[in-house]
Amino acid sequence: MKTIILIITMMSFNVLAQSKIEISVKGMVCSFCAHGIESKFKKMEKVEKVKVDLESGKVYLELKENIDREIIKKTIIDSGYSVEGIK
Repeated sequence: MKTIILIITMMSFNVLAQSKIEISVKGMVCSFCAHGIESKFKKMEKVEKVKVDLESGKVYLELKENIDREIIKKTIIDSGYSVEGIK
């Protein structure tokens, strides 16, 4: 029963528990864009690795620990881009 409650709680807080995250980003067009996003995510303690693919418009994260989906969205938006999806 405690496990079910924990799972429901985690889902309600919109926490991403996967170790690998794929983010579709709109508006990245140059290496400067990629470097800016990469730098912001590298500063986060919960992020292990960051890879930005300009051709596909995707950012790939490998996490050390759970991270909230809203933090990811806010980081992209604060960098001047929009989020099309997170997997």
